[in-house]
Formats: sequence, C-alpha cells, structure tokens
Amino acid sequence: MARRWEDFEIIVESLLNLEEDETLLIQSERAVGIFKIYKNTHRLILANALIV
Repeated sequence: MARRWEDFEIIVESLLNLEEDETLLIQSERAVGIFKIYKNTHRLILANALIV
C-alpha cells in the first residue's frame, strides 16, 4: 500500500491517530490528508490512477 517505508509509517501513524469524524485520503500510495467528515463512516479512502 506504500512505495517506501517512510510513507508506510506515515499512513500507519495517521490511521492510529484518526478521530471518530476523520478520514485519511491516500493517493498514489501516499497519505494526502486527513479530512473532517461524519462519524461512523469510511476511515480510509484510496485513490489510484494509472496514466499511460
């Protein structure tokens, strides 16, 4: 899920510290940001694009 160990560690740390109303966005195997949303919804959103 991550290209480098540094990215993996950032993702894991972010997931462990999420509040009830936050979601982590991961794009192209890197953490992009944490967004405030509704409680009891998705904790993680993955967005990958293949450009040829």
